[in-house]
Amino acid sequence: MKGPKEIIRGFVLIILYQRVAAFSEDVFKDGAKGLEVVQQTVDLIGQTCLLDNDFFLIRMANIETTYGTDGQTYRQGYNGGIWNIGQDLFDKTKNDPKLYESYRAIKNNLNIDWTNVTWHDLRKPIYSGLAASLLLLSKNVRSIPDSIEVQASIWGILRDGNQAFDFFSKSQSIRADCDPEKIIDVAIVLDFHNLSTPDLVHVISYLQALITKLPVQNDNTRVAIVTKKGQPIAGWYLNSSRPGFTLFNALKILRYTAGPTTAADSIKYARENMFTTAHGARGGSARVAVLLTDGISKLESAKQEAKKLEGEGISLIVVAVNENITNTFNNRFSYIASVPSCRNTIQVDKIHKLNDSIDRLVRDVCSVPVLLKAGNYTYPCNRSIVAKLPDTTNSVSVMVSSQGGKVTLYGAKEYMNPSQSAHDVKLNSGTPDTSTGVLYVRGTDPIFINVSQQSANNTCTGSFTVHVKQGKDLFEGRIGVCIVADTVSPCNDLEMGFTSHDVILLPGENLLDLCDPANSSLEFYPHPVDAHKFIMCDQHDTIFVGLCPIENLPCRQMGSGCTYSNPCANKGLFNSDMYHNDPCGNQSVYVTCTHFGIALRSTCSLGRIWNDDTSACVFKDVRNNTAIGMTGIAGISNPCIHEHSDHVYFPYPGDIGKYIFCDSHGNAYARTCTTGHWNQQTKTCTEVKLPNIIG
Repeated sequence: MKGPKEIIRGFVLIILYQRVAAFSEDVFKDGAKGLEVVQQTVDLIGQTCLLDNDFFLIRMANIETTYGTDGQTYRQGYNGGIWNIGQDLFDKTKNDPKLYESYRAIKNNLNIDWTNVTWHDLRKPIYSGLAASLLLLSKNVRSIPDSIEVQASIWGILRDGNQAFDFFSKSQSIRADCDPEKIIDVAIVLDFHNLSTPDLVHVISYLQALITKLPVQNDNTRVAIVTKKGQPIAGWYLNSSRPGFTLFNALKILRYTAGPTTAADSIKYARENMFTTAHGARGGSARVAVLLTDGISKLESAKQEAKKLEGEGISLIVVAVNENITNTFNNRFSYIASVPSCRNTIQVDKIHKLNDSIDRLVRDVCSVPVLLKAGNYTYPCNRSIVAKLPDTTNSVSVMVSSQGGKVTLYGAKEYMNPSQSAHDVKLNSGTPDTSTGVLYVRGTDPIFINVSQQSANNTCTGSFTVHVKQGKDLFEGRIGVCIVADTVSPCNDLEMGFTSHDVILLPGENLLDLCDPANSSLEFYPHPVDAHKFIMCDQHDTIFVGLCPIENLPCRQMGSGCTYSNPCANKGLFNSDMYHNDPCGNQSVYVTCTHFGIALRSTCSLGRIWNDDTSACVFKDVRNNTAIGMTGIAGISNPCIHEHSDHVYFPYPGDIGKYIFCDSHGNAYARTCTTGHWNQQTKTCTEVKLPNIIG
């Protein structure tokens, strides 16, 4: 793939005391390795819902290559990657009719066209992980139980020579652990149509195993219980406290009596009673409801209540006991679980098998992000906070300050746990200012952030505070990074203010085609569900969603157009089409596309402009390469741009004793003939002066 000659992947912008860097995508890098890379890869694959248990892929990566750290993983001539997929097995993932839906899911979610993938691409983690997933599907393995014994058997049939015992023995040490500093409010909601006393014993054992793996001892994680006595009731609040009586004591005397109420009633009770300040819910905590159930009746009501949970920043994980997992009835569970529903729906066919899913549930609970609405959230410096920003239709601004020292903010759209190896934006604080630059976001959802001390150079002391503002309320006088309509660029508070007064146009690929082919002018339609938006068809019948200026409803004016257009949207990026001219025509600006269509706007250094032909910043004017510093020659523009492949030499205007030479990047240099005059026909200096010697 061609790369810009003035930058490296993960370019750095220096703005006063703030360092703003973007971007990093190690999952797309040849030879990337390590547990963090594997986890980021598995998280991305989980969004495709190819498999119903992506935790198996983590175990498989460890068994095959120790997360790619084995010295043989990337040996010369072998391209199996972290998941060790030989070429014979890779070939089984290609052109398989029963995988067509999976190919489509990969294209829609990850922008990867599997028909173009080669075995060599598996040296990049994301392709190796996808190949492993498709290989399982080609063998009709879609539903993967949580039992290590069963997973070992599945691994054993993937290729000749696999020994199930090897998987079983090595996977014993691969258990999900929760960060002891993770701040989580968890409400466990029991909603069974039938729950006998022996079955209740299994449920209590399951909850005891779960709570043992959560950091409840230091009060970082709090757990509430919703049970039933005909109607949903509280079995334990987040802040319940009695002398000598703990949550474990409460579990021992837990009782459950089924009644006429539904899952919707239980979810509503948890939302209205468990996640309240009075009952121990904390601002700045990750919030998750875990629904244990054996069936969802009145599905529409349950979906409405689940949506209300999501609106209040509470994730919903469904753990279902379903004796007929292959039955389409199990779709009811995934319909109410948080996105991605396949990851947040756990099913077992027998209640005594619940304990097999503990590791997966712990992983899912502990990875739930905080929803940061407008406000200030303070955390000790030894904690890492993974958060999701609220809807950015009307803009969201984030700044982090520390009592002392440094912290780092990573931001990303597709990576749910941004990190050093996977981010779209990175903001580092620096002396003498203890605040990071500001992250401004509008018209880009979802955005996840991670605030942490991942760098050894970060020396945060005491605590740090995450400041969040929404709408026209901005951090005055601050500089930082803007993400507007999936386009990243350095900016200040004034520039962010401009976006609040303008219309933002976003691709409308998921909308029904309303455009009238007979109408060659702009068409406007009301948005079906959101008054802050409208639908527009341009002269070419391309459909867009328009975001109205903040606090200006309704609207349909165009705004400044190119300022917010994204050349990376709806592009086939697999063919290395990663660099573009600035859509607004600024010759000094170019756009770098991430694999997920985020556009990163960069500016060439002073005196240079972007040459899209060579993906390089080149001199705007002809340079005198005999002068110190190669100063530009006034009045002579660079003729080499877009011409370098056909023209290496050009005549020098007004002086037949000179000529212009183009290098491979498109820079233009003035040179002088040692003898004679320049002959443009022969592209040489000659003693003979012809009538057309200079062109």
